[in-house]
Amino acid sequence: MPRGPRQTHPGHEFGYVLSGRLGVTVGFDTTEIGPGDSVYFDSATPHRLFNAGDEPAVGVWMVHAPFGSPK
Repeated sequence: MPRGPRQTHPGHEFGYVLSGRLGVTVGFDTTEIGPGDSVYFDSATPHRLFNAGDEPAVGVWMVHAPFGSPK
């Protein structure tokens, strides 16, 4: 179950799950993705990631922040 605050920041995020299950909340929508699944969203939308299974979720994640945005 998701816990903790949702975050926002400039940019976009792309994630690809290699193993395990990852819960993703973006805005008011929550879904689970597994191996071979991916997600892409605007990081300005409140979002939260959480482990959704019994094994650790492992994936590749990229955050693209616009040039000159706060660190």
